[in-house]
Amino acid sequence: MTQNEQVILRNTSGAYTITIPVADRLEIQSAIFHLEFSSSISLLDERSQLVVILNGQAIAQIPCATPSRTARSISGCPTRC
Repeated sequence: MTQNEQVILRNTSGAYTITIPVADRLEIQSAIFHLEFSSSISLLDERSQLVVILNGQAIAQIPCATPSRTARSISGCPTRC
């Protein structure tokens, strides 16, 4: 993914995978993800959310209720990154 690449997620099965290569000799203790996204006016306030999954474990659930441009930093790793 380039810095300005647009990702469009639709429906409940919408997903986008980002692979971050890490050398085997390194042990990652923590990570910070900075997400910027725009939500749609078509979303249902009470049911719309963006879930961030790291190594198969949800590390954040971000409500996408009102249409707006949102920036969010997520820090932390489940057990080990």
